[in-house]
Amino acid sequence: MKLRLSVAAVLAATTFLGVVGSAQAQTISTGHWDVGLEYDCATATFSELHAHNHDTGVEYELADATFAVSGTSNSIWEQQVFGGSALPVKVIGDGGTFRVGFAVEPIGTCSPPSVTFRSVGTPTVPSGLRAAAYRRAETDGSASPRTRIDTVTGSNRNLGIAVSDHEDLRWGFTGTGTYTLNLRAVRTSNNTVLDTQPLTFGVS
Repeated sequence: MKLRLSVAAVLAATTFLGVVGSAQAQTISTGHWDVGLEYDCATATFSELHAHNHDTGVEYELADATFAVSGTSNSIWEQQVFGGSALPVKVIGDGGTFRVGFAVEPIGTCSPPSVTFRSVGTPTVPSGLRAAAYRRAETDGSASPRTRIDTVTGSNRNLGIAVSDHEDLRWGFTGTGTYTLNLRAVRTSNNTVLDTQPLTFGVS
């Protein structure tokens, strides 16, 4: 189990140690990040949802993290997902120096059960705007991106995560502001709810 940093934990530590200052929520604007769960192979249990840096191993409580979006694109992928009238849109890529995907991380040696990540309930989105997660190309050879999470259609669009794996996605936003999804992780085989946490993007 890796050390996971949270605003609450930092506040508790600074209070105990008599350190002057306050903790701040974490704004993330670079790096390869996964939103996911750890699976303990020894106890066959999942952790809560969290933000995990794929390269450094740093982790944050998901409720404390905001992914900052400033890139812009009007590529063929955005045209197919959002339509030409919405372009250009703000994006986090599924490649390059900043990306946000989903993952199931085994602790120990095993193949974790498959987990499905989906947006549930009503997301908090700036009026008239939309966010969606998709890939530039599908592994089945399809040339068109397939939307996996969409603030318009909510839980009707799902992202299934392969066992013991991670998947990088492209995120698009049709305008500036704060977007918060109610992200839920369920066990794919029986739809058992594992955790639900806010997933927040700050778009400028």
